[in-house]
Amino acid sequence: MVQLVDSLKGYQYGFNPFDEVKSLQSLSPQERIVRFNQQRESYVNHLLEDQAVSILYRYWPDENGNIFTSLSRNEGNNVIHQIDFNERNGLFYNGILQTVERAVQNPGNLVALYSPTGKKLFNSTPAESIPKEKSKWLKEPYNIGQLYFLYFDGNKINNVAISVNNDDNPWLMDLAPIFKEINQEKDEERRISLFLTTPVLLENVDQFLQRNWNDNYHVFKNVHSKDFFLDRVINDMRETFAGRRKLKTSIYYDQTVQSLQRSEITADIITQGYLSTVYNFMKKKGLSKTKFGGGCPGDGAEMSEVERILGYDVMRSITIGENIFAKSVSSLSANYRDLKQHKSDENSDEYGSLKFNCPVCNGEHTRPAHKLLKKCPVKGKEIPKC
Repeated sequence: MVQLVDSLKGYQYGFNPFDEVKSLQSLSPQERIVRFNQQRESYVNHLLEDQAVSILYRYWPDENGNIFTSLSRNEGNNVIHQIDFNERNGLFYNGILQTVERAVQNPGNLVALYSPTGKKLFNSTPAESIPKEKSKWLKEPYNIGQLYFLYFDGNKINNVAISVNNDDNPWLMDLAPIFKEINQEKDEERRISLFLTTPVLLENVDQFLQRNWNDNYHVFKNVHSKDFFLDRVINDMRETFAGRRKLKTSIYYDQTVQSLQRSEITADIITQGYLSTVYNFMKKKGLSKTKFGGGCPGDGAEMSEVERILGYDVMRSITIGENIFAKSVSSLSANYRDLKQHKSDENSDEYGSLKFNCPVCNGEHTRPAHKLLKKCPVKGKEIPKC
């Protein structure tokens, strides 16, 4: 039987299953589910719907300057493990560290960092350090800029990113005079480097969202030819920070959530999760093909191809139900609650099906809702996490 991942053509669907496996394997089953679910939510928002404003991301800094994607601050959740230091010589990570530091020093104030369009691979990067599977991707320039807004609420960093079509966008120039100055730099690598290492401290998040701008600037045009003007972008930022903004396309339960609890995660599991998401998106909208946004190198997806790769059994297993990424948060500028995932029915919860096959006794058991068993119900031995 041909594996799912073998049916893909490089990065045509906008994800790398091997990188995902590497980042998830060291996490606990609970953390894997939360991490991968957020990745798929971002995938819908950024690539399928191609929205201008990202989903809400949360990061937890520590006293040593590290940044984590989970309150547990386990090493597997360290952001440094998600960075490709071949890309722009790792300057984006340096810029993020500076941005987070300024945000922590100025609680409640927004800090902006712009990652511009242009080359990903600098001339000084040794060719031998570039993995073969990433070579083509790194050689393709970014054609969309990303404007990051972060603020520290006293507990964690809250972050959204805005897609911007051009580096000379009038909103960027109005946002911070330094951006206009940097954009006049003629040398591309130096211009990119300056943008990536120049965080800009702005006003309090509430004040920023109420700021009067000189114009209702055009910010972004997506692959579906939809225009996003500043009033819409600011409103989406407000709704995202407040936890009220929902995806137009829900992410549904499938076998992936349950599979992430296995001792070994495979590229096939990751591939199935993403392609199931594409399948649901296209099926709900009645599309035979769709384009990908977010600067994805792929041409898009065709329903017939997605169905062929997934196969009938996988498509039949996808449960059309509640959005598993629905979040409940308090209000703007306050502490946001931890990510919650809604169960689809009485036989499943945020970790997937209540029924599971125990690797210790090889028997099938039913666990209590909202809990993962640490020991085998029959033999009393500890169930391996990974």
